[in-house]
Amino acid sequence: MVSQVVAAATLVDAHALVKRFGGIHAVDDISLTIQPGELVGLIGPNGSGKTTLINLMSGALVPDGGTISVGGVVMNGKAAHVFAGHGVARTFQIPRLFRRMTVLENLLAPALTRKPAHGHGTIALRAAEVLTFLRLSHLAHGEARALSGGQQKLLELGRAMMLEPRVLLLDEPFAGVHPKLLGDLVERIAELSRRGYTIVLVDHNLDAVRGVVRRLVVMARGRQIADGVPDEVLRNPDVIDAYTGA
Repeated sequence: MVSQVVAAATLVDAHALVKRFGGIHAVDDISLTIQPGELVGLIGPNGSGKTTLINLMSGALVPDGGTISVGGVVMNGKAAHVFAGHGVARTFQIPRLFRRMTVLENLLAPALTRKPAHGHGTIALRAAEVLTFLRLSHLAHGEARALSGGQQKLLELGRAMMLEPRVLLLDEPFAGVHPKLLGDLVERIAELSRRGYTIVLVDHNLDAVRGVVRRLVVMARGRQIADGVPDEVLRNPDVIDAYTGA
């Protein structure tokens, strides 16, 4: 069974984060805490700073102000692989797979790199479990480049799972996914949440997001404008204004 052991303390604590690109404040004084077992949706109009925030939370970018902590450890200035070592795994808007490697090899690579002491046999067994969970076992020995867009998103989710993360940051996992696979991807994420994974989900598909998350955070122009129960947040006048341009 694919499982996850979570810690009791706050997993991610972003405090007063700031990220500037020239004169643009992509992230402007954002504070956000993620607790173990939460499934949090992060939404907002294009250019609101969602991906920049995910990049700060995963070590892809260094904040210009504020602090980012993982499991109580301040991570400012740490490289992405150090974040991964502290249990932060993320996916990307455009899957970054090893396209000429097989589906199975794509799963083995991150785990063998991060946890070589586990041994190839143990890691291969886990990869088989993940493939079964993602319903990709029948494609294990095919090249990743032959997968459909939705299957690539599933495989990238599996690669993140192979790191046995404390928190999963999913950046637009539903983008470009065929409707036939979208429901399966949503259900896999929901099942991970039921099994105790801590997840932050960024996407523009509001129907899919609101159907799976229990907490919704909204950004606009680099700032946080709402945080709460999805149905209440989506009725918030500031959120409606942000999306309609009123």
